[in-house]
Amino acid sequence: MIAIQITNVKNCMSKLLGTDCFHDFLLEQAVIKTATTTTIEGRLNEAYFSNEEWNDPGIRSYDFQTWEDCHSLIFQLIKGKKTPVSVKITLQLKPDLMAQVIDSISQSLLSSFFLNIRFDETGMTMITGTSYTSFTMDKSGDTSWDQWVKHFLTQKEIAFEEL
Repeated sequence: MIAIQITNVKNCMSKLLGTDCFHDFLLEQAVIKTATTTTIEGRLNEAYFSNEEWNDPGIRSYDFQTWEDCHSLIFQLIKGKKTPVSVKITLQLKPDLMAQVIDSISQSLLSSFFLNIRFDETGMTMITGTSYTSFTMDKSGDTSWDQWVKHFLTQKEIAFEEL
């Protein structure tokens, strides 16, 4: 787990909310505080779908909403003349992309990779996280994920400093 300070918030928010830069992620949760607080839970609701839709991987590829499908909604909640009080977004790397991150550790030990994004009056930070299916002393999955995120941000031209 690493903490990253985003040094150009405007550029990062523009890429996060207005481009396909983060489309490799799923939304786990977003909490946006403006005049009101809006919480968006990214887990899909089975009751909303017919049985056929729920079991069709073309319709429901993941258990969470893709960032691609919801980032414009979050942008609509944030845009305006006043800066939000705070924004907290928890993203999860799409499960089918996890193999790009890990090499030496068995993927069966890993449940998911997270990127926790926080914006408030102090600035913007990202904190990486890894979820395992069982306890392990091998933390190479954490290290690989941390390196992947730093490479990702550099590749996307998002300026940062590791805290």
